[in-house]
Amino acid sequence: MRRLNGKRSLSLALAGLFLLGCAGMDDQPLPADAQGQVYFQSFEIDPSRDYILGRIVNDSPYTLTSCRIAINIYHEDPTEGDALFLTEVQPGDSLRKSSPDISEKLFMRETLKPGYSTEIYFELPMKHLSGQAVYTREIIELKGRSAAQ
Repeated sequence: MRRLNGKRSLSLALAGLFLLGCAGMDDQPLPADAQGQVYFQSFEIDPSRDYILGRIVNDSPYTLTSCRIAINIYHEDPTEGDALFLTEVQPGDSLRKSSPDISEKLFMRETLKPGYSTEIYFELPMKHLSGQAVYTREIIELKGRSAAQ
């Protein structure tokens, strides 16, 4: 019994250290002033090949370590047999449908120093959609640290 309690204590201590170490590696959300300074330089959705391709630029004074991107696709006119035709609208625009047909939150984890950019590529199945649709895209979360660190 005594040996079992020692192993349990050791296991709990190791688990605690592991969690503490992982939490210390997680960067903090960037201040609000970084929001407009991290942006898409280019962005493309190809429904025939089911992918998203873009370039994100970091013009903020912070080192970006991760960001979350939200993509929402709303059907306007789901015509059977027609290829999917997408038009971009701004996230705040009024949309006829309250819930999107596709809603994806994508995660990019890459260290991006101030003044640098990176290409993003994500697969997004869209073959089941057809006709006219609109989409929104936005960067919803930025994490990183001061560039001096």
